[in-house]
Amino acid sequence: MNATVSSQSEAFLHRKFMQFPLINSSSLQAHNQNELIMFQLDVEMKKVERLNEELISVKSRYGDLISRLRSLCSSIQLNGGQCEVPSKDEDMVVVIDDLILKALTTAKREADTLRIQQHAQIAELTDLRNDIEKLRLFLVISHAYLHVQQQGGASKVLQIYG
Repeated sequence: MNATVSSQSEAFLHRKFMQFPLINSSSLQAHNQNELIMFQLDVEMKKVERLNEELISVKSRYGDLISRLRSLCSSIQLNGGQCEVPSKDEDMVVVIDDLILKALTTAKREADTLRIQQHAQIAELTDLRNDIEKLRLFLVISHAYLHVQQQGGASKVLQIYG
């Protein structure tokens, strides 16, 4: 089947070639070379256009990010924080990065402090519960002891528990 398709393609190309007047081979080669160069140029132009569109998109996102960072610095300043707004974009990114790292470190310390306080409060509550249970037991025993004494002495206690 491939041989048939190949021979048909050759026959088609031969008929097409015969329709055109013969020109010298050097001008035909130059024409073919020009067409190849034009095709390559067209491909490269499309690549450049695509890359240009991507560059514009990246610049737009970069500009949006920088404006958000500037707005963040302004908000920090308005809320009493210390944030200088540098003129260079790269410096501003460093300043914001430092602020975020400081905030994360502070939040982690506060979380650790709260965790320690929670453990201390849990231990205190456990001790308190144990003390209350001991007091209840003491009250039950002392109440039983008073009741037994009123009813007839220690011999009844021995009869009850013994």
